[in-house]
Amino acid sequence: MRSGASRLRVSDFMAATKANLVTVACKVPNGLLLRNFKMMPAREQTPTGYRDVEKAEQVGDTVLINGPAALFGQVPEYTIVAGYALTPNVDKEFFDEWLRQNADHAAVKADLIFAHSNRAVVSDRAKEQKAVRSGLEPLDPARVMRNGKSVPVDPRFPAQIEKAEIKESA
Repeated sequence: MRSGASRLRVSDFMAATKANLVTVACKVPNGLLLRNFKMMPAREQTPTGYRDVEKAEQVGDTVLINGPAALFGQVPEYTIVAGYALTPNVDKEFFDEWLRQNADHAAVKADLIFAHSNRAVVSDRAKEQKAVRSGLEPLDPARVMRNGKSVPVDPRFPAQIEKAEIKESA
């Protein structure tokens, strides 16, 4: 090797690789399968002949994003911070494109999924957003007395169960 030639060090490679990877935090209990698509021209059969349409075709692989749900008594193989499951080493370009294509997705709008190249930043944001609810958490069966009535603590508790209990007690 010539003395003027530059050498690629392992640390340079790791820095370049880390810049292209993000850690994704997800609060959707069972996680998500992320896929990107591109629109391709296609022909569609109609009763009067063919017509030109655009068809979505998947680009690249499907990426599994971990969710915080785990079987009772089992510890997940991945990190969970403040209710967010962390999925490291997701391709940044892939995730950015998925966010662009899914800007109207309920999980994106509710801050149930986000990413950053620095794991500490993701952990800190997850801790800040600990109070964010997905709406998919288990119901809290606890009850309190209000105005002489026993009412559920959880506002998501189904009203029809309340009505059924009233009918049984009458």
